[in-house]
Amino acid sequence: MGASKEKKTIDLLPNEIGSSSCDDVSFSMQFGESEQGKVICTKVRLRFIPIILKERDVPQRSKFFDDFYDVPLTAIAKMEVALVRGGSRGKPDKFHRIEYSISSMETASVIRLTLKDMRVVTIDLRRSQNGTHLANQILFFSKSGPIEKMTQVGAAMEDRGQKAKMPYNGYDAWHAELQRCQQKTDSSSKWNILALHKDGLNPPGQGYPLYVVVCNILSRQDLDRQMRHFKHGRFPIWVWSRANGNGSLFISADHEHNVATSEILAKVQDSIARCHPEGEKPHILKLDSGFVARIGKAFDNLLSLCAIDSYEQYVSRQRSWSTKVHRTGWLHAVQSCLEVTHETVRWLIDRDRSVILQEEDGKDLSIVVASLVQICCDPFYRTTTGLHQLIEKMWIALGHPFGERLLSTEQEKKQLTKMPSSKTGINPTWLLFLDCIAQLHRIYTFEFTFSPHVLIALWDLSLTGMVPSMTCNNLQEQLVAHVGGGPFPLDRYYEKSYLKMFGNVWHDSALFIESIKKNQPISPHSKFLRCESIRPPTEFCDIHLWSDCYLRWILPANGKNSGNLSDEQALDEKMIEMAKKWRSTEWKKHLELPEEYSSAYPYSIPEISRPIMELNDSDMRRPDDLDSISLDSTFNNSISFTQTPVRNNATTEPIFDQSTLERRNRKAAETIGSESPVIVMRPKEQIVGFSKYAFDETPSRRQHSKTIETPILDSFPAKYEHAYQPTPARRSNTVRSDRPIPPPRPAGLTPSRPEAILRVHIDHHDDTSPTTRVTRF
Repeated sequence: MGASKEKKTIDLLPNEIGSSSCDDVSFSMQFGESEQGKVICTKVRLRFIPIILKERDVPQRSKFFDDFYDVPLTAIAKMEVALVRGGSRGKPDKFHRIEYSISSMETASVIRLTLKDMRVVTIDLRRSQNGTHLANQILFFSKSGPIEKMTQVGAAMEDRGQKAKMPYNGYDAWHAELQRCQQKTDSSSKWNILALHKDGLNPPGQGYPLYVVVCNILSRQDLDRQMRHFKHGRFPIWVWSRANGNGSLFISADHEHNVATSEILAKVQDSIARCHPEGEKPHILKLDSGFVARIGKAFDNLLSLCAIDSYEQYVSRQRSWSTKVHRTGWLHAVQSCLEVTHETVRWLIDRDRSVILQEEDGKDLSIVVASLVQICCDPFYRTTTGLHQLIEKMWIALGHPFGERLLSTEQEKKQLTKMPSSKTGINPTWLLFLDCIAQLHRIYTFEFTFSPHVLIALWDLSLTGMVPSMTCNNLQEQLVAHVGGGPFPLDRYYEKSYLKMFGNVWHDSALFIESIKKNQPISPHSKFLRCESIRPPTEFCDIHLWSDCYLRWILPANGKNSGNLSDEQALDEKMIEMAKKWRSTEWKKHLELPEEYSSAYPYSIPEISRPIMELNDSDMRRPDDLDSISLDSTFNNSISFTQTPVRNNATTEPIFDQSTLERRNRKAAETIGSESPVIVMRPKEQIVGFSKYAFDETPSRRQHSKTIETPILDSFPAKYEHAYQPTPARRSNTVRSDRPIPPPRPAGLTPSRPEAILRVHIDHHDDTSPTTRVTRF
């Protein structure tokens, strides 16, 4: 059954009323065909109602928003409008970013929305009325107002979450956390669960919960002095301790500089040293004070690079892609967080010392690093339940300003001057944290019980404005607004078909095999795969762009029936076979994929065809004996040029029929092997075909070689003096002089599972044409 048949109509939320609408509009998302219909703007979303509903073979993810027809207004990062000027004779002008309402004398013809999740939405209003009013309504409701007036906040919970519990705002949660870390909680305990509101401490720490954990030897006078000395009253508090060690982790804001500074800092260090069994003083790590601004700038650059809405942009940005990603600065921010995390882990584990993470405000980088340290040092936080508690403790209870960082709820006062067109005002510290977990998950796949889809779901959910704790800036705002509740459980917001992808098939398969060996049922608390600690990467070569999140909407950037999903599906099928063989009922099917799926499933559909870009004759030459089949079309994960839709004035033409394609695909699979390699070619290379030797039906020609030869785009001569002779595959030792050799991988960063590696060799011979060899080692 196709996923499209399982979809159900998503109703509007209670009290969600439409404010503006336009008929006879053309609506499209990036790389999608334009659809005709009606657009409605409410206080929560922009909804498109098509005349003819297009079926897509992907499941419905959210219970409240459609990925293809709904746009949460709080997820809009940038809005651009093309106006019809008086002297343009009805033709729309170029796009201009708008921050203020458009005059009613202007005519908005096209609206382009860039979303924070890298999607691009285009609304053509040239055949519709009321376009200017629609643009003004979208702009008005995209700016988050008071929490009480946001209809979507808490809409998924009973009474908007008024009765929802705030675990770490009370005594019991901190008491249970101390016990889980194997710390004493009786009268002999070295820790004190302090009630800030009851002990008369004034003013209370800004963003701190009502209860915090401090050293037991600190008196009320000492705590009052520390609270007044540290910025915003965020003095050092306990967040975690090693169960098998002596070190503990603290976070705080930066301190003031006055005559009492040395005395107060000495008291802080002495109190923490007394809580250490060996009396070791804590190590203080001072974090970057300009972290938030740097993250905002890097995200703006990343959004400008990854928000692609046409094939022309994709082709132009594909050139020097790695350089452009490098220049965004986002990967450097990820590396910086992981470096500080690695240093903190060394102090806690290798030196068995306590650490204080000190940041200017104590709400951003210190929370990111402290959370990553607990994931690296505590196996409990690498489970779904542990991730839930970690977010509740570090991000919600300790007052990370989600509303200000993601939804710009406090940006109205700061936007008195017009913001530059390249700025969005978003500082997604939360996204950086999820990206760092994705980096750890990629390296230590078997150590996590959840899949990266959980991280993507959390990011998408935080942009909708539906989660009270991710819309407010701290617990105090939730109490004042009478709303509450975190993102978990995720089944409150997502459909079951999407929830099935949240399990880690690699982790579960290892536990299943171990249970078969021991003839025991699978234990979710098994310590078979639990590593005491993992070390985050520190070298830049080990930091990868999180393409599963940032490029999931770009069709040509994702393959067909390939990627991690194909590996997971093969593993899932193998485990099902083993379960039948051993008559076990422990294994449950993890993936239910359609026959044709994208490597970015379930976020986008597979790209069946793409426009053929026009090339100049001077760009390349091709021998006359070459056919017109592309390299990518020989593999199952590639894209065919057959039946290409016309878009953006691109010309199309069928190159070969389906029977020829299937025959050549089977021949290519036999030549290369049973697995489908992923080969990325530049656009100009994609329309260059194989030589006649690649699919020659006579096996006697090439018995010694199992490689595929295809011409490289180069200025090779039109005629050859000698006959073509394939060269046996060999490994090239040539190193480009203009590109530095990357440093070796640090110890302990070996990937969790071996992967096949494709080597591409370029051979130049005097008597033969330049060829590319694709060989699997």
